[in-house]
Amino acid sequence: MSVDSHKLLRERVPEAPIVLLAKPLKGDERSLTIQNFHVDGELVIPLFSSEMAFRESTQGADLGPAVAIDRGLLASVLHGDEIFLLDPRLPSELRFDAVEFRQAFPEL
Repeated sequence: MSVDSHKLLRERVPEAPIVLLAKPLKGDERSLTIQNFHVDGELVIPLFSSEMAFRESTQGADLGPAVAIDRGLLASVLHGDEIFLLDPRLPSELRFDAVEFRQAFPEL
């Protein structure tokens, strides 16, 4: 990944991107199960840069609970082989993987 790509990720991925949860949080539960989807034969995790991007991307469909989580928390749960789509189906869609994410945010 180039320096320009790192810069783009740092500019586009907010401090607390919105993720979809595979199941709702209950009470004082301390674990998250982030929803992933098959897109063109590939398993991806959708991220959203804002509430507006979330609504536009999902076109109002109910895809389950969505929460904003800290980038550091997101980085801490990565296995290393995840693929992300930031703002899927929008003109600003950005595809990157967990390695690129960590390289762009080495402080996490």
